[in-house]
Amino acid sequence: MPTCCCRSRGNVVDGRLTNLNCHCCVMSILGRFIAPNPGLFERFRSWLHLLTKYSLSSLSATGVDFLAFHLALTLFLLTAVQSTVVGRCAGACVAFGLQRRWVFQCWHATNRMAMVVKYGSGVLLGMGLNVGAVWLLHNIAGWAPWPARITAATTGWFIIFQFNHRIVFRSKAAGPAPVQHPFKYRT
Repeated sequence: MPTCCCRSRGNVVDGRLTNLNCHCCVMSILGRFIAPNPGLFERFRSWLHLLTKYSLSSLSATGVDFLAFHLALTLFLLTAVQSTVVGRCAGACVAFGLQRRWVFQCWHATNRMAMVVKYGSGVLLGMGLNVGAVWLLHNIAGWAPWPARITAATTGWFIIFQFNHRIVFRSKAAGPAPVQHPFKYRT
């Protein structure tokens, strides 16, 4: 039974603290109703950590995309459309590698070709979502181009995160993927 400064005052009913003016009692009462599942907070924290790692991998891939675009445009004298394709392919390769190894930790997967096909489908799905959402928001809803593009990109990015998390890099096991280290070492 929790101890509290109110215990000496007789604010215990049926073995529980009941003083709503005492922070100890309130936290004890709320703890029974707010956190019936102690793993819920940990699951949310794990999901938020995964989302942060996915964001960093996406940011890195975007940097590689823009660098390859700039090099193809200035060094190799390709057109803007050709440079965009080069940049997009380079960024997608970096994103796939980072997400497979670091974000979702699926370097142990043996079905790499199926994973590549699913990931490529996600890239095409993301492009389709972006184009469709920009068309809908700009042409139909009358939004300005940049707010439409930013809204479409953000929404599409989150949908593709869910697609990659649940379809592309999903573990076949019922539980979480086992933690495997790339190097064998003795402890």
